[in-house]
Amino acid sequence: MFKLENCGEILEEVLHLFAIQASLGGIKMTQCFGRNATILCDRNQIKQVFLNILKNAMEALPYGGNIHIQMDVEDEYQRVTFTDNGSGMTEDVLRRIGEPFHTTKPDGNGLGIMIVHRIMESHNGRIVIRSEEERGTSVEIRLPVSGQSLSN
Repeated sequence: MFKLENCGEILEEVLHLFAIQASLGGIKMTQCFGRNATILCDRNQIKQVFLNILKNAMEALPYGGNIHIQMDVEDEYQRVTFTDNGSGMTEDVLRRIGEPFHTTKPDGNGLGIMIVHRIMESHNGRIVIRSEEERGTSVEIRLPVSGQSLSN
């Protein structure tokens, strides 16, 4: 069910869930939060988007590393970017990301990012994935800002 929600609160809940797991895996999570907005969304679906992206970022860092989370408002969109310094993806993998059952993980099913794409479409949002081998991956989520904006 779609309701007006504070995007920053949803993100904070998800980051809290990952904090201990990240720490145990030698992963440092840094945050840079600018403006926070109200979005019209299904809270659980947006949580699912953030959870999937963070899970993928952590799996890209099996020996530890960094995940940087940035949040701001740009062009009437709440923008949340997750950047890891993992092994990155080849152009071929990047091109096929989101295809059902396409995965590079031994125990993966390739449905995570496909589900993220579907949720973003249903929210009139956008997802942009950039990756460079040996440099890492950046996933940008853009969700339309609703009416009033909040500041953090």
